[in-house]
Amino acid sequence: MKKLSEKDRRLHQQFSQYGKNAREWMRKCVLLLPAIERNRIWEKKRFLDIYEYAGKLAGMGHKTVNEGLRVMKKIENKPELMKVVEEKGYLAVRPVACIATEENASFWAEKARIMSVHTLETYIREVKKNENLMKNGKLISKNYLMKSNNSYSETINNESQ
Repeated sequence: MKKLSEKDRRLHQQFSQYGKNAREWMRKCVLLLPAIERNRIWEKKRFLDIYEYAGKLAGMGHKTVNEGLRVMKKIENKPELMKVVEEKGYLAVRPVACIATEENASFWAEKARIMSVHTLETYIREVKKNENLMKNGKLISKNYLMKSNNSYSETINNESQ
């Protein structure tokens, strides 16, 4: 790798900073999407739809708008996960958006905060794989509502008897 000149190093630092700022502003725009959709702001500003509005004003693609809205709607009543979206973006909580409940949202928020998306997806796959186990002829369902020590509690599913 070639060594950068002072001018090239400054140029690289400036570009990196702008890229970081762009990601931060995109995160903030995604946070606003549900309210923009709910209030139909794009209509009031004479755009055809929310996709045109987000695309022209924030440079968001169709897929980003769809995924952003989907994830934000799933977690809108889970403030712990909303905080993670503010910090890391909606992609960080996307894997837990469908499985988090109001009761276990703080557990999943902490997992999303400390784990990479790939690690979190793997963790969720393992949790789902172990959800229904056969134990002594009875179907055991694991509830992943975490206690303070993050241990799992098991409950017997009476339907299997």
